Amino acid sequence: MHDAFTVGSVERIGDLDGVFEQLLERKRARLEAVAELNRAGIPTGVLIAPLMPGINDAPHQIEPLLELLPTLRKLPLPSDPVLGETTVNIGTIKGGTEANVIPAHAESEIMFRLVGDVEPIKKMVLDWAKGRADVEFGSHIPAQRFATVPGFETGPVAYTSDIPLLSNWGEPLLFGPGSIHVAHTPDEYIDVEALRASVGTYEKLAKTLLAR
Repeated sequence: MHDAFTVGSVERIGDLDGVFEQLLERKRARLEAVAELNRAGIPTGVLIAPLMPGINDAPHQIEPLLELLPTLRKLPLPSDPVLGETTVNIGTIKGGTEANVIPAHAESEIMFRLVGDVEPIKKMVLDWAKGRADVEFGSHIPAQRFATVPGFETGPVAYTSDIPLLSNWGEPLLFGPGSIHVAHTPDEYIDVEALRASVGTYEKLAKTLLAR
């Protein structure tokens, strides 16, 4: 359960106080109610409404986030001679409730694909967002270096897999048909011919491993 109270301003705004506060409890009483509900364990916030141009329409939350996110590309992210560059994806942006309500909250989910230790990335992100946004880190999967089999073409890829979670399955190999360039896109697909050709590759791979 979540709740929110609308407040036009936390300061007196002259005669407009009476215009916009008719039939509503006074602003201070609503703010006290917000505090009391939070103390009772009910998450409660404040929505700035109605939106009044020139009075309470400061660009809170969403606009600062939109200004901050493009600068992410300027970070000197680490690289690895084998795995290549660290990659980053801004996956979601959320915020606001209505067009005429100042957004009390805005957030974005960002994913980094690591090529090395996660700690330098965390420090870099904290420094980047300091004073402009709060940062919460989720789980991470370390960069992986898999075994290779002679006679098969290999190369680094900028995506993760479940292999690190399958530690009891022996030495892992990663192979599959399709193109990484369309993976996780709206038009993701696997070409039928590539799927058929992979059968022969799987067979050859199995025979090579059994012959060791």
